[in-house]
Amino acid sequence: MAISTDYSVSSITVNSTTSSTTDNGYEMDMEDFFKILAAQLQNQSMYDTTDNAEYISQMAQFSMLSQMQEMASSIQSTQALSLMGKNVSLVNENTDGTYSNITGVVESVVFQNGSSYVGIDGIYYESSAVYLVNESTSTSAEE
Repeated sequence: MAISTDYSVSSITVNSTTSSTTDNGYEMDMEDFFKILAAQLQNQSMYDTTDNAEYISQMAQFSMLSQMQEMASSIQSTQALSLMGKNVSLVNENTDGTYSNITGVVESVVFQNGSSYVGIDGIYYESSAVYLVNESTSTSAEE
């Protein structure tokens, strides 16, 4: 009885967390990668072996992707924290679908689900919506 050596793994896309997400929405981390690698090694045919260099290359790529994700998250955190006490302007989407410009001093920064939010007058906005930063610490006003 022949054992199939065909394996299909969806392509990996960058996510804001330290794991990767496949096309079907499944998050894949280094532990999952090692499980797949072990299964491939256990089920390969002795007549059709895979080059070990391919496995090492895949592992290096996955490791590099993980490190890049961690670095991006660290940079995002640092950028958001650097806004503390600064006067910023940002664009906010209202519940009715319109947009308004918000200007105010960043009083706090919150990190939730891989995203950062700046607090202005007790209301939190995505830090990615900030388009202007001033050193001035004037009072906030909604336009």
